[in-house]
Amino acid sequence: MNKLLLALFVLAAVAAITSARCRDSCHFRPNGDYPCNCRGCPHYFRCTRGRIQYRLCPNFGCWDPFKRLCGSGCPTGPHGVGSCVGLRDGNYQDCFSCHWYVSCSGGIYYRRPCPFPLVWDDRRKKCLWESRTCYE
Repeated sequence: MNKLLLALFVLAAVAAITSARCRDSCHFRPNGDYPCNCRGCPHYFRCTRGRIQYRLCPNFGCWDPFKRLCGSGCPTGPHGVGSCVGLRDGNYQDCFSCHWYVSCSGGIYYRRPCPFPLVWDDRRKKCLWESRTCYE
């Protein structure tokens, strides 16, 4: 009996972890382009009649979630986040600029500027004079 309860507990835990993973979806979305929650800044996805198709911005561009199109000037280094879906609360490198960072709180995305002329360092998790993780 104890082994059965343990097996059920493990299955429930695995199901909870799997359902909490980040998933892009076209369910209930109109046709159009959207930022990827799962793949990072140079990616976006297109919804066409409920079907999803992943895209990569050309020429090393980054998806701009505010203009809803690919832009140039993508910061180099580890890619930032364009959405807080599936992320823990905390601060992350912004997708589009080294002078900004993203705060995630309860799954809500807040884009915040570093004080001028500082830049975000994703290893130290703060705005500094020089970043070891982002270069423009």
